[in-house]
Amino acid sequence: MINKIKRNLLFIYCFVALVITSIYVYSDVSKFLYVNYDDNEYVSENYNIQKGINIESLTWCFTAVHSNNWHPVTWISHMIDFSVFGINPAGHHVVNVAIHIVNTFLLFILLYLFTSMKWPSLLVCVIFALHPAHVESVAWIAERKDVLSAFFLFLTMIMYYLYIKGRGVIKWISYVVTLVFFGLGLMSKPMLVTLPFVLLLMDFWPLARLKVMVIVEKIPFFILTIVSSLLTFWAQQSMGAVQTVSQFPILLRIQNAMFAVIKYIGKLFWPHPLVVFYPYNQYISIFAFIFSFIAIAFVTLFFLQQHKAKKYLIVGWFWFLGTLVPVIGIVQVGTQAMADRYTYITYIGLSIIIAWVLYELVNKNKNREIVYSVIVVILIFVQVPLAKLQASYWEEPISLFEHQLKYEIGTPLIFNNLGLSYSEKGQLDKAIAVYHQALEINPTYFSVLNNLGSALSSKGDIKGSIKYYQKAVDSDPNNPLLYRIYNNLGIAAIHENRLIDAVGFFEKAIRQEPKYDATYNNIGVAMEKLGRLDEAIFYYRQGIIINPRHSGLYNNIGLAYGKKGDIDMAIEYFQRAIQVDPNNVTAVDNLRMAKQYQVEGRM
Repeated sequence: MINKIKRNLLFIYCFVALVITSIYVYSDVSKFLYVNYDDNEYVSENYNIQKGINIESLTWCFTAVHSNNWHPVTWISHMIDFSVFGINPAGHHVVNVAIHIVNTFLLFILLYLFTSMKWPSLLVCVIFALHPAHVESVAWIAERKDVLSAFFLFLTMIMYYLYIKGRGVIKWISYVVTLVFFGLGLMSKPMLVTLPFVLLLMDFWPLARLKVMVIVEKIPFFILTIVSSLLTFWAQQSMGAVQTVSQFPILLRIQNAMFAVIKYIGKLFWPHPLVVFYPYNQYISIFAFIFSFIAIAFVTLFFLQQHKAKKYLIVGWFWFLGTLVPVIGIVQVGTQAMADRYTYITYIGLSIIIAWVLYELVNKNKNREIVYSVIVVILIFVQVPLAKLQASYWEEPISLFEHQLKYEIGTPLIFNNLGLSYSEKGQLDKAIAVYHQALEINPTYFSVLNNLGSALSSKGDIKGSIKYYQKAVDSDPNNPLLYRIYNNLGIAAIHENRLIDAVGFFEKAIRQEPKYDATYNNIGVAMEKLGRLDEAIFYYRQGIIINPRHSGLYNNIGLAYGKKGDIDMAIEYFQRAIQVDPNNVTAVDNLRMAKQYQVEGRM
């Protein structure tokens, strides 16, 4: 009895150590900034998210295709965060970490329910919670979809177990809830489309219940998988994210897929370097391809031969391979070869193999629980400093992209994002230098040309900026982001006092993208300079409809009313500007002067 209590205490100590070290690894995230790589599209510049929860925004969640995806539950989670924390990234980061820690608990619960083996279940959780490759999913706000979809995956599997063990009405209620959680998971991130196959693997081991009924009961799950797959393909193709066969030939995709599998396995055991973007390899040596093929085939055949004695080998291996299928690149979305975030769920399969192999090795030892606890503690303290270091790179975008360039060949995408990061810090010369590095690789990269023009404009080189804006237009006259170029050309025209030309550029921008609030602000400025104050106020108000949190628009309306002599309306809009952003020093000064003029009876 005493020994049993000691063994339980030993386990509890190990679990508490896991929780404490997990919190420690991510203890600095409240200081982390947004990164200009999807965070802007997901939160910081997504005005649909910033409207909070209402009928209009919820309709957008379920009907819009944004950032190449349809995942309404993820959008809703970001909306809730923004309603609570506002634009400050601290709360958004903390919520990611909280979900990750909850996921660790849920993973342990489901593994323990299915296997009744607490020590190997704990070891799987140690790898899941602390592996450096998982930092990307947790420390990146835009990867909320990773931690959220895993949350629903684990709930789905727990409810599936309750369905299997349940009786009568409870059994079928559990089945319906299982389907609901699966649907919510798919609407968080469609990578979960392989979950029905994972459930079949669990039916094989440890449940040992493979029979015809097991297949039949999965039919609704497969229907949801098919629907989600079609929606995802439609969403990504409509946004131009799906690469064509001419861009990425089928044979090259297969070669990259096999090579990626080997690299994923390698990074599980040697997680260095880990970067935010792995460029697609356009040439893989025949040796690497043959080695990858033989290695995967050998491991698969070997594990299949162990299907009676060590069933967990098959389950772990096919969990790993199966959950990789949606992101392995056979249907190539984007230009990355692989990504650390894709390991968040897939590494669970390999972790199962490691945990149960180790358990079998120490099981005959009379002090097996002590030995296994030592293994757990060693694994915790090996991973913690690596994960902590990896998390530090996500503190702000410059450190993230400079780390990328230290270990991977620079791509125009990374140079572009690093340039934007330098620009935001006011380091314009550095920004211009890395933009030119990007153009050396791809002279027609649309976003780089636009951003280089903006950097030159900020330095006062208006003619230089116009030159690169025009190059961007010429490089891709049908680009869906062309409205940004027209907006920037309009700003340049204002600087050169070509106000009529500026209005023309802004009108072009609005025709292409009627929901870009910056354009309405800028055309309002041009109208105001032309003395057309009513039109200026009209455009400012249109911008507010799109983005009610744009403090500058309220301030500009106040200024326009001030020029019209309507001091009461001017004060009202200055006050609104301050309500939206109490740190808007310009609006505070304008309000103070307006009230002073009001007292003096003049404006």
